[in-house]
Amino acid sequence: MRRFIVSLSLISVVVLASCTTKIEYRGEEYPPTESVKVVTDAKELDRPFDVIGYLNAYAGDLVAKSGMQKKMIVMAKAKGADAIMFEDMGKTESAGGRDYAHSMGPMTDYQGNSDFARKEKRIRGILIKFR
Repeated sequence: MRRFIVSLSLISVVVLASCTTKIEYRGEEYPPTESVKVVTDAKELDRPFDVIGYLNAYAGDLVAKSGMQKKMIVMAKAKGADAIMFEDMGKTESAGGRDYAHSMGPMTDYQGNSDFARKEKRIRGILIKFR
């Protein structure tokens, strides 16, 4: 019975952790903007611009790509971007690398091994400020 409860708890942590999106930002900050133009190619930008930063979003397979992008747009507005250019980086598989649930400590499989493979979706956003 105890083993069942431990297994169920671990499964719950893994499921909840795979439903979160982690976003990292590297770059400059400006006063927040009201709207952000979304593009997938620099050719779509019709005026001169500067790159002010980069957003990298990571999420488990259960998270929709559109949900990740919405969170990135909110952060782009907060950082003062006028536009964001998305680059789909696909999925990665790691063997014990990134932990989804940092506050809960390292994740382990049902046998207590911390080096089992996890898959993540990755999206990169380039934050743009018009001149």
